[in-house]
Amino acid sequence: MMAGLTSVKAATMREIANKLKMDQSYLAQALKLANIAPDIAKAIWENRHSETLTLDKLRKGIPESWEEQRKLFLS
Repeated sequence: MMAGLTSVKAATMREIANKLKMDQSYLAQALKLANIAPDIAKAIWENRHSETLTLDKLRKGIPESWEEQRKLFLS
């Protein structure tokens, strides 16, 4: 669903969402996931993450700091 995002030229999140024909709030949530620490993403990909790390937990907010992410999601 995020295909083509890198080729979209827009000034605002709303413009991007409109050009990609998707809901603005969904796009905002998806873009937050782009900032997840690489080791956490790898753990998820390899199914080595904690059982407490759920999509609902990720949707509640992802800290900017990778260290804070590790404290929140890997402990």
